Amino acid sequence: MFLTRKAKERIGAGIGALAVLLLFGGVGLMGIYAVGGTLHDGWRARGWVPTEARIMPLDAGRLAYTYEWQERRYTGDRVGTFVLGGNSRVDDWDDRLAALISKARSEESPVTVYVNPSDPRESMLNREIRWKLLLLFLPFAVGFTGAGLFAFVMIGRKALGQAESYAGVPWLRPRAREALTQWAVGIAWNVVALPIGIIAIPEFWGKGEWFPLVLCAIFPLFGLLILWSALLATVAVLREGSPFNARTAT
Repeated sequence: MFLTRKAKERIGAGIGALAVLLLFGGVGLMGIYAVGGTLHDGWRARGWVPTEARIMPLDAGRLAYTYEWQERRYTGDRVGTFVLGGNSRVDDWDDRLAALISKARSEESPVTVYVNPSDPRESMLNREIRWKLLLLFLPFAVGFTGAGLFAFVMIGRKALGQAESYAGVPWLRPRAREALTQWAVGIAWNVVALPIGIIAIPEFWGKGEWFPLVLCAIFPLFGLLILWSALLATVAVLREGSPFNARTAT
C-alpha cells in the first residue's frame, strides 16, 4: 500500500522532530547533568567529614588516595564536585590542586579528604563548587534543551497535521509572533553571552586588558537590549488586546 505525499511529509516531519530532539536534547541533558549533578554533590559534601589521607604513588595523570574510617581502610580517586571530571583552565582550581598533590608527594605529607559518613566508600579531595565552570555549561543545559524542545514542538505540529488547522490562520497575531521571536532570540543570546561575560570580564578587568573587556561586554549588553525590545513589543501587543487570532482564541 502506497502512502500519499501528505502522509510521507508528516512521517518525515515526525522523524525530523525526533532527530532534533535527540540531538539538541542530548547535549542539553549533558549540560543539565553537569550542572545539576555537581550542585547536588557539592551540597551533599557540605556535611562530609574531613579526614586525613595519603596520596598513592601512581603513574602521572592518575590520582588515588587512601584513608581510614572507623578502623577500616578505603581507597578513593574522586577529586572534586564536578561530575564530569577532567581538566579545564576556567579558573585556578587545577593549579591549586596540582600544587597540593605535588607538595604531598614530595614531602610525603598527608592531605585532607572529605568522607561521606553515611557511606565511607564515598569521598572527594576538594568539595568546593566551581561556579565559573558551571556557568560555561549553563548555556548547554538551558539553551540546547530549550532549542530542542521548541524545534520538536514546531516540527511536531506539522507531523500531527496541526500546522494546517484553522484554514491556515496562524495561532498568534503578527505582532505577537514578533514579540515571541524577540523573547526567544533574547533568551537564547543571553544564556550564552551572560555566563561568558561573568567569567571573562572580571578576568580582563584584573589584567587591565581593556580592549577585550569592552569587546566581551558588548555581547551581554546587546542581549539585554534584545530583551528590552521584547518587553516593549510585549507591552504593545497587550495594549492591542488578545494576542491570539480570532479563529483560534479560546
